[in-house]
Amino acid sequence: MRDTRETVISMSMAEKIIWYVIFSVGGMTLGYFFTRIVHWLIDLEWFMKWIGDSNTFVFLMNLLEKIQSFTGDWSSVLLSVIGLLCGLFLVHWLMEQNISIKMTDATVTVQNKLLNMEILRKDIQHVFLDNGELVIVGFSGHELLREPHDTSKHKIEQAFNKHGYPWRSEGDPYKDHYQLWFEDSPDLLIPENALMKAREKAIENDDEEAMRDLKNELAKLNIIVRDEDGLQYWRNV
Repeated sequence: MRDTRETVISMSMAEKIIWYVIFSVGGMTLGYFFTRIVHWLIDLEWFMKWIGDSNTFVFLMNLLEKIQSFTGDWSSVLLSVIGLLCGLFLVHWLMEQNISIKMTDATVTVQNKLLNMEILRKDIQHVFLDNGELVIVGFSGHELLREPHDTSKHKIEQAFNKHGYPWRSEGDPYKDHYQLWFEDSPDLLIPENALMKAREKAIENDDEEAMRDLKNELAKLNIIVRDEDGLQYWRNV
């Protein structure tokens, strides 16, 4: 008999504490040794050639010298505190991006700070994982959901199978349908290429909101987009 109780998939309190400890300690350690790390990087000739522009490191050194002139022997402590705060801010931001999934036999609800979506079981054709993202595809071939997750594959697969969802352990059934996008692709119309070009710039600027909005606009034109290693791949619906 199928378990009809609601299943919740989210990061446990113990996992959250571990991540907060890791990022806090890591931030403090990086802050404490920050001055030595910058000096070490400047002394690496290949690294300075690789970054091409040393202005950033000149700025960092000037900033560190000013901090040390005001704080003296306390500079390492101050940098440790700054590192701690940066670590806490980063882990808090990551927690807000992480999705929480609630499911029954009839619905799947996905939530994070920016998302609150309920998908009906009757509208779902495929559920799978793709490069660290949870993907739900409808019967039209459109993606109803594509969101990154931090939960183990086994835990997610077990939950969807428990409630009778069409889980595809082999991954994306449309993976062979995608094409690598390049500028002015002849297989796309001018408006579609324009949206892909705009989205490429959004990727370069790390503008996640614009990336999501442009992806939604492309979906309205029956173009499904996925990202891999900074490149855009697309397929027709």
